[in-house]
Amino acid sequence: MLLSALPIVLLCATAPSQFANSKQAQPASQSDELTFNRQIAPIIFENCAACHRADEIAPFSLLTYKDVKQRARQIYLH
Repeated sequence: MLLSALPIVLLCATAPSQFANSKQAQPASQSDELTFNRQIAPIIFENCAACHRADEIAPFSLLTYKDVKQRARQIYLH
């Protein structure tokens, strides 16, 4: 099962250096708390959700917090 998940991770993954320059990144002074809506959702929607939705090529949805939480180990970037 781990090997079958690997292509999904590679298709969705974006280099970490791109996240540092992302328009959606919030300054540390605004909030130090990590939240799905502020920091995670913009990355997922920009890089994964186009395929990870109903009737698209990806095998599962990534449109909600619950969807992403269930797949967190598969989409975690090292």
